[in-house]
Amino acid sequence: MARIVRQGNLSAKGGAALCFAIGAVIVAIAVAIFAYNAKFAVGAESTSGLVTSANANETCFTYDADGQMLTTCIGATDSRWTPGKTVTLYYHPDAPTKIRTSAGWSIASIIPLVIGLVWIGFGFLVLFLGRMEARQNSRMQPRRATITMVKGGEVVVCRLIDPVPSEDQAYETEWDGPGLDSLVGQEVTVYVDPDSPGDYRIDLGPVVARLGLNR
Repeated sequence: MARIVRQGNLSAKGGAALCFAIGAVIVAIAVAIFAYNAKFAVGAESTSGLVTSANANETCFTYDADGQMLTTCIGATDSRWTPGKTVTLYYHPDAPTKIRTSAGWSIASIIPLVIGLVWIGFGFLVLFLGRMEARQNSRMQPRRATITMVKGGEVVVCRLIDPVPSEDQAYETEWDGPGLDSLVGQEVTVYVDPDSPGDYRIDLGPVVARLGLNR
């Protein structure tokens, strides 16, 4: 079975680095939210707050802060915060009108943490698959070939010119970039697995760069 390679994709290292970067940023946001809540939690007291009103912009709570009944509104909403619902609140005795609905880890920090870790895990997967492919490619031998035709609007067909094959052997790869017809007649390198001739990779990168067809 021929190994068809779509050109123009990110390399394994580049793709993994991108996943790591995205994951690291999201994890950093989760840790920052946790640190913000944890800092507030130092010295804070908890109390039960009654949701008195809620709209798209804010939610108001009535709660007992050291025997003093207060009503405070915060610029946050939650589908679970409906009027009449009881919610655990955190406040500082020296500033009882400043309240939080969480201290430490919360949904707001756990969700981005999980998403960030998934991105990082995906980066390791991309890196692992890339190394497996590189190990397989290291066995392949380069062969000179000429692009003889294109078909179907996205498939490039090549035939070997060095060494000349004992039988007519065509190699195909996908290319959905611009200037498909201009590839005909261009020389490329085909990497063939000597142990499995049907397993190959056509390197369109140099000719695409030479013709200025990079996307």
